[in-house]
Amino acid sequence: MKPYEVRIQLQKIRRDKSLWELFQCDKGKNETLRLALAKALQYDRKKEDQSLIRYALEQEVQWKSIDPYQGYNETLNILSFLLARYRNTENAFLFERAKYANFDTACGYEELFAFTAGVQKTWDYVSQFELGDSNPIFFEEKDAYEDLTEEEIENLLKSLEDDYSDDRSLLSVEDLFEEALDLEDEQACQTLFSEIEKKENDCKALYDRAVRAELYEKAIIYGEAAYKENLSVSEKMYMALSLMRVYSLLGEYETSLIKAKDSHMYLTEDIEKVQNSIGLTFVERIFKTSIQIAEAGQIDYAKSIFNIGDDIYKKRKQMSHTTAELAYECCELTQSEHLPYYESQYNTYKADTEAFMDRVMAASRGEA
Repeated sequence: MKPYEVRIQLQKIRRDKSLWELFQCDKGKNETLRLALAKALQYDRKKEDQSLIRYALEQEVQWKSIDPYQGYNETLNILSFLLARYRNTENAFLFERAKYANFDTACGYEELFAFTAGVQKTWDYVSQFELGDSNPIFFEEKDAYEDLTEEEIENLLKSLEDDYSDDRSLLSVEDLFEEALDLEDEQACQTLFSEIEKKENDCKALYDRAVRAELYEKAIIYGEAAYKENLSVSEKMYMALSLMRVYSLLGEYETSLIKAKDSHMYLTEDIEKVQNSIGLTFVERIFKTSIQIAEAGQIDYAKSIFNIGDDIYKKRKQMSHTTAELAYECCELTQSEHLPYYESQYNTYKADTEAFMDRVMAASRGEA
């Protein structure tokens, strides 16, 4: 089932529990399907959906606890809000697990979800269990919630009701376009982009939307128009860098190389930018495009673009493990004469990164 088909198939999903497996935690493969389900349930609410919502939230929490990139997303919020509406104390521990699934959720997820069944009702319920270190909210940080009131919970739910309305008519064309992107609905993206074109005069905004929707022919039109506008040097650099990638995706490698050279020219007008995060971004994007072109079999163009990134890489005082790895991959694909240098760079940064992570883990265990 495609993500954009979930809303159409929602009634079938409700009736047939075997279909729930589509939304299980499977190393991130079903993440977009869970988002699609969350949005479908948001706009079509039924009293009997509690078990389905809880299942989807359990799977999302499980994924967030093992996702190597961690993160905190809209799916978690929508499902938590929908489940909170049932005011069921039995969901309290699930909300607690969601809060501490990873570092990002610990920082951003609303911990008061755990009390949405009612403050006193929740305390009465959780007190029946043996609580310990695995219960940050209900045990370790219990004192922080001593003064929590029912009014605060009601205000939270009211605010979330506004944020996650069930009225699709409130969605703008831009909102629907973003949803179509999220749910990988290519046809809807094209249709909605055409609607946006009729009223949007900002070429840069149209370019960005076209790129995200992979409408690359449209992107070139608006990107080139934006490139000719009165932009700052940094904006010119980023625009040329972005157009480089789009032209390469269209197979227009000569123009892609021209844009890479233009971007390099704008970047090197200010040596400070070479050394800061702008220079790092430049190098990484250059190397990624070189890899994409090499994989398309255009080795000469890949080498030419790689050499532009190589120039900035070697002018910078510091790089990163990721950048060195990209450079190493470029050199392998193109059989570049720079391979020994970047193999050494990659191994050095890799060793440094691993040593740093070992120190972090040791510190988290309280080791010296």
